[in-house]
Amino acid sequence: MAEPQIIHTLTAKQAEIERYIQGTEKRLAQARADLAHVNSTIRLFQTKRDETTQFPVYVKLSKLFHRGELTGLCADALHAAPDGALDTRELAAAVMTAKGCSLMAFSARRIARMMLSF
Repeated sequence: MAEPQIIHTLTAKQAEIERYIQGTEKRLAQARADLAHVNSTIRLFQTKRDETTQFPVYVKLSKLFHRGELTGLCADALHAAPDGALDTRELAAAVMTAKGCSLMAFSARRIARMMLSF
């Protein structure tokens, strides 16, 4: 026996609404990510810069790396990663390790700066 027309119509409408909700959820997730980036940028520009601020606004990479060295270190770290993907913290840690910087010393300096700023 065939389904009644109302069941067929409601099933089609249900599928349409589910597709709409999925699309809306994807757009909402993207909007949330965009908002997080905007909020982070606002925080960067709202940082109060005075004599005690240790936040470097401008960094001359040419003082830290030779020409093309940073790009090469990043590429090497990405190639060495198991799945070829690293987040920015992991990538920075890999570059610091390759340059011979101690992550523990860096963390200790950061903590000391934070303690001295209070």
